[in-house]
Amino acid sequence: MKTGRKINLRVYGPFSASWDGGAEIDIRSEKIRALLAILSLSPGGKKSRGRLQELLWGLSGPEHGRASLRRALSDLRKSLGDDFNDVLITSPSLVQLCPDRWEMVGGPADGDLLEGTGLQQPGLRDWLSKMREPGVSPASFKPSLIGQAAARTSIRPSIAVVPFQLVSGTEDQARFGDMIAQEISRALSR
Repeated sequence: MKTGRKINLRVYGPFSASWDGGAEIDIRSEKIRALLAILSLSPGGKKSRGRLQELLWGLSGPEHGRASLRRALSDLRKSLGDDFNDVLITSPSLVQLCPDRWEMVGGPADGDLLEGTGLQQPGLRDWLSKMREPGVSPASFKPSLIGQAAARTSIRPSIAVVPFQLVSGTEDQARFGDMIAQEISRALSR
């Protein structure tokens, strides 16, 4: 059922998401909040899945990054309900906010971008640093420059985690294994 509602996003200062009628949308995950902020500040409201994975799950590796992005979109689908497909366009390569179905509320005068976020992913930290610089607006942000700077200055990890694979078992055991692998990866990245 299409409702035609718009989502209002506040990404400067304390994050909030609400429908244009005022009803708050409960988005507790910092990664989903960051995902929405990245999309809202990207040209055309879209970003490649690969870039989102790099920014939000760069330390997890490509396979876990893809799975984590899928899980985040699934969680966002639960939060948005029937409006998910009206607000977000997803394809195998892109994620995009529908141009006429969202609106930015507030701006840099309301506080830091994603104020209070505790996320420690290097890609996201670099992106936030660049976006928080005085005089940088979403229109002047060039993602390729941040990627080049990060490649020159980032510390490369000296440990690798081989993805877990379920040899036999149930789907629940596979999810449990993914959860353990993700926790190990996070602990190692700290």
